[in-house]
Amino acid sequence: MGNRSRLLPAVILPVLSFAVYANTLAGGFVYDDISQVLENLWIRDVRYLPEIFSKSVWNFQGNVTSNYYRPLMHVIYMANYHLFSLAPWGFHLVNVLFDAGNTVLVFLLAVRLFGGSAGRTGVVTGKSADFSSPPFLAALLFATHPIHAEAVAWVAGLPDLSYSFFFLLSLLLYIRSTEGMGVHKGRYGLSVVFFFLSVLCKEPAATLPFLLIAYDAAFRSPPSSPLGGGETSSPSPPTGGYSLKRYIPYFALLGFYFIVRTSALKGFSPVKAHGELDAYGYLINVFPLFAQYIGKLLMPVDLNAFHVLHPIRSLLEFKGIVGVGVAASFATATVVAYRKSRVAFLGLALIAVPLLPALYIPALGEASFAERYLYLPSVGFVVLLAAAFAWSREKWPRYGFAITVSVMILAILYSVQTVRRNPVWKDDLSLFSDTVRKSPDGKLPNKMLGIALMDAGRIDEAIDRFGKAISMDPSDFMVYNNRGLAFHESGRGDLALADFDRAIALNPRSFEAYNNKGKVYGQAGSLDKAIEHFSKAIAINPDFPLAYGNRGVAYTILGDYRRAWIDVTRAIELDERYSEAYIARGDIRLRTGNREQAISDYRKACDLGNPQGCRASQRARAGN
Repeated sequence: MGNRSRLLPAVILPVLSFAVYANTLAGGFVYDDISQVLENLWIRDVRYLPEIFSKSVWNFQGNVTSNYYRPLMHVIYMANYHLFSLAPWGFHLVNVLFDAGNTVLVFLLAVRLFGGSAGRTGVVTGKSADFSSPPFLAALLFATHPIHAEAVAWVAGLPDLSYSFFFLLSLLLYIRSTEGMGVHKGRYGLSVVFFFLSVLCKEPAATLPFLLIAYDAAFRSPPSSPLGGGETSSPSPPTGGYSLKRYIPYFALLGFYFIVRTSALKGFSPVKAHGELDAYGYLINVFPLFAQYIGKLLMPVDLNAFHVLHPIRSLLEFKGIVGVGVAASFATATVVAYRKSRVAFLGLALIAVPLLPALYIPALGEASFAERYLYLPSVGFVVLLAAAFAWSREKWPRYGFAITVSVMILAILYSVQTVRRNPVWKDDLSLFSDTVRKSPDGKLPNKMLGIALMDAGRIDEAIDRFGKAISMDPSDFMVYNNRGLAFHESGRGDLALADFDRAIALNPRSFEAYNNKGKVYGQAGSLDKAIEHFSKAIAINPDFPLAYGNRGVAYTILGDYRRAWIDVTRAIELDERYSEAYIARGDIRLRTGNREQAISDYRKACDLGNPQGCRASQRARAGN
């Protein structure tokens, strides 16, 4: 019974984590999931591995300039694809499992930091599991914290989950490698390997070597008290010397990573966001941004998928003063913690160090603040909370039970809010309706809500939403392209062509707009013009399956079956789930006397969920 009780917390915590996010398994693909998963050819075949490791994260869409190099994201998606095909629940399941694994790692890390509070193994005190120990409480709060909802409930949140997993594993193995006498080379080597895997998942992992330095600085010599009190003992101090040699492999791999990354991106950070800000503007806005992150950790309410940046122009503005005050208070607390409490110091370091890349505004996207960026920093926050509760129980032992109950209540409140937040991510209409309500002045939420409304058949509402997005930024060619599609759906071809022309004027390489113009001309019976525009789209992006499929249909109508066959076959090669291309190929086969193979193509389209394929198969079988 004793051995089972020792394992109980390590079993309960991931089960609890899974339960909190179980309702995400019913969700679909939303927002970036559409392109990163459904339209991502890289994840469908291992032959794309050279491109995955040599190009930016968005280059599967063509020659796209990006600030991000995350090859393991595509590799994990590739594994998901081969396990689950394109079933959304499978991708959501992997996210939930990563979060459960991270919860266990937080528990194990807290065991090392709090040391004797849970015995040498950190699992139990006495003969039964101690569910009031600081490690268990820290992991409990991590498992339930609502700020994680974006990273876990959104399939595209995978990089934050995966880099955090390898980051924590590397940190934990480093700590374990320096306990006792000498350095355990096996654990140390694995720590280095997992660090490299972490940086291949997401850029903030590059901060790990600096966190290792902070750990050694805090734990190699005992402060006055591990918690600012006397409840727990510290783990064995690191041994084996403290020269820079210990960090050389990490920094060497970091240098190699930046060389590869710079080569893949054609620069360190080629895309500059928020170009309206100068260097001084970027600098001063770090302070309110940092304060906003700390505020969300403390009060995870009014969660939002898109926070609009409202930059300050002077530190003397209210947000600037508050931001400087929060940063100064945080810095002061870190200095005091270094002298008084090693656990508190490392908790503060775990918040600040991984968050540093998220404060570099020029390299971020349109939304400079994102809740998923707090996934790993929240580890430091829950460690701090656990240390505070442990200190409180030591200072006021008569209230120990009440203090423990208060943590449990906080975890319950966290859980309720997380479970209620998860369904917002079930589809684009739900997500962006919520986002526009909270960020009505955000161009991207309005644009994305327009697309969701159009997919739901609410065309007039979509046109209105696109118009609002255009009023916010008349230079966004994709909004014109999307409104043009909505006009086309509503039967207003002239307005659709006008919007596509505006999109092309703003971006002459807008292959989507050329393809959509071709569709308008094709439905109007101008097949030569349609083929001309489909061909222009293909010339710009030779890997664009829709343009091949549409041109193949136009050639079929004209009776040019040879060219039609080449185009629709190429479309299927580029996207094996392109159901309309199977229907087009079936039409060619039916017209050329190959009914059985035509029926096979129609059935494939039907299996992919296209009702037109089902109807075409029935007609072909009936001989119609």
